[in-house]
Amino acid sequence: MAARSPRKGGFRDKTAAKIDEIAERREQRRLAHEQQKVYREKQAARNQAEGRGGDVDFQRLIEDWRYSRGTEQLPHTASTNVKINIVARKRPIGSKEVERCDYDSVTVLNPQVVVHYPKMKVDGITKYLENQTFQFDHVS
Repeated sequence: MAARSPRKGGFRDKTAAKIDEIAERREQRRLAHEQQKVYREKQAARNQAEGRGGDVDFQRLIEDWRYSRGTEQLPHTASTNVKINIVARKRPIGSKEVERCDYDSVTVLNPQVVVHYPKMKVDGITKYLENQTFQFDHVS
């Protein structure tokens, strides 16, 4: 009995194509992971040279969130008939906070203040941000 050769477009050809596709995606993921690792190392070195410490991944998440939101400033509330205005000011990070490797985790989008809480998923690897928004009459 002679061995059968796989037919074009047959089951074996589709399986081989699928295996090649999976291998290609794996290589792309590995390359992206390696690039991200190099970027994190460069960012950590840059932060240390600037005297800033802290978790580079959380800082990147906060920067990405800020970049995605842009500068969405809302107009001030009219204070014509209002006797009391609630105003908040975000202070800069102090030198003791910098020594403790703290970083800026508050974003001001007038009249809102967004506090970013760095969190980790149950797996202990995946990092994400939880954001809490506060509304005021004016924020600076």
